[in-house]
Amino acid sequence: MRSAPGAEPDYVASLARGVAVIKAFGRQRRRLTLSEVAESAGLSRAAAQRFLLTLCVLGYARGDGKQFELTPRLLEIGYAYLASLEFSELVQPALEEVTRRLNESSSAAVLDGDEIVYVARSVSRQRLIAVALGITVTELR
Repeated sequence: MRSAPGAEPDYVASLARGVAVIKAFGRQRRRLTLSEVAESAGLSRAAAQRFLLTLCVLGYARGDGKQFELTPRLLEIGYAYLASLEFSELVQPALEEVTRRLNESSSAAVLDGDEIVYVARSVSRQRLIAVALGITVTELR
């Protein structure tokens, strides 16, 4: 069970505030003023400014003095998580969605030389016969 934010003894509040600054941005809020970031993140303008300037120095944000925006470099942080996953873990949610929408089993495979390697599978619950496959290799002819 998760504790309330800040209840853990090793909780780093400044990291949480920095994440709140990053999360202030979004699809409809690509460029924000200092005041908008502060309000969205629940911070004072001075604190928001320190976090934004730190993000700018690190290359994760940029600003013109009036508005700030995140940079593509911020994807490095998300990529650290994605890089730790196996391909099958990444594709499984998409397979499950395809299976749900089509009521058909679906599989993902990668090409390895002249062989197809099935790495993930989602089985339809609507079928009378279900085949459960692990990782399998099929030679192309």
